[in-house]
Amino acid sequence: MKLQWILTTATAATLTLGAAEKQAILLTAFGTTHEEAARSYDNIEKTIRARNQGIPVYRAYTSNKVRAILKKRGTIVPSVPEALVQMRKDGVTEAAVQSLHVVPGLEYNKKVVGPVAEFQKGKDAFHKITVGKPMIEDAAHLDRFRTAMLSILPAERRKTDAVLLMGHNNDKGTTDALYTAISKALQVRDSNVFLATVEGNPDFETALAGLKKSGAKKVYLMPMLIVAGDHAKNDLAGDEDDSWKSILEKNGFTCVPVLKGLGEYREFADIYAERLAEILKP
Repeated sequence: MKLQWILTTATAATLTLGAAEKQAILLTAFGTTHEEAARSYDNIEKTIRARNQGIPVYRAYTSNKVRAILKKRGTIVPSVPEALVQMRKDGVTEAAVQSLHVVPGLEYNKKVVGPVAEFQKGKDAFHKITVGKPMIEDAAHLDRFRTAMLSILPAERRKTDAVLLMGHNNDKGTTDALYTAISKALQVRDSNVFLATVEGNPDFETALAGLKKSGAKKVYLMPMLIVAGDHAKNDLAGDEDDSWKSILEKNGFTCVPVLKGLGEYREFADIYAERLAEILKP
């Protein structure tokens, strides 16, 4: 099978000598093996292209596992270093690397920030290379995110219905405090919105206890993830006994899954476009 490259969606294979054409954007995401879930990335890229017409856009996935699975299917998506090497070959001298991660966790620091630092020196160095912040890093980001998150809750939801959001986090504890802050910020505005993470804290058991105390009978299940991929389909809303949906149903709740990645919503695509705009400034 002939391998399909989606290294770059730039129209031109080689950039010309024009100053503007030496600039390019690299969108970096964890990645997904679910084709329909990738529309989140497509929507973000579409938004960014519309706001930055004439600037080529490349894409890279940070997950080695995701890239390996896609390669077996005949689709090659580069890592961040591979994409940056290709960009230099294409004549790019100024690279704006925008992370599509939710928080500045291990994946962002090790597989985005780290590799970018290597291209600030040596023979492959860019004249200028910058990294855009992920969705939530500081208090202003959190407030912006909260407004966007609450605006996309199901319109048919009643005030007595609860919402359970699934975040990712990690088991190292490095971003527990940030996810806890997100959870508290949401509950200040809507006490029936709960957040639990796949790894780390706040955990599902704590959210379940809160749901029981809330008195809600119906729970909307929503991924607080950029794509609605494996975690959303299986861990959150799957039919297996250990999925959050199954456990909630065993506890008497009626569950309504809303399997749509954050990247599919205009509100969140706009946030990433704003982050990118900050590093594209002269």
